[in-house]
Amino acid sequence: RSLMSMAQKLFEVVGGGDKGGIVVREAALLSSPELPRLATGSIVEELESTPAGRLRYRLLRGSGPQTGWVSLKLKEKALLTPC
Repeated sequence: RSLMSMAQKLFEVVGGGDKGGIVVREAALLSSPELPRLATGSIVEELESTPAGRLRYRLLRGSGPQTGWVSLKLKEKALLTPC
């Protein structure tokens, strides 16, 4: 494996500050069941992503589900930003 493929893509949750975090779902589809929220300020690792701006993550630091699917943006507002 190349170094690039082994590099972690890390994101910080910056959205949802007024709601206790951002929405997490079981699957990439927005119609999939909702899980507890992922806390603002949490750090996650990208496991996979979709062209539609959905991200499957693994929680590294913070609170919320250990894994799940989140949106990178809501309308034009960023919910996660690269670390």
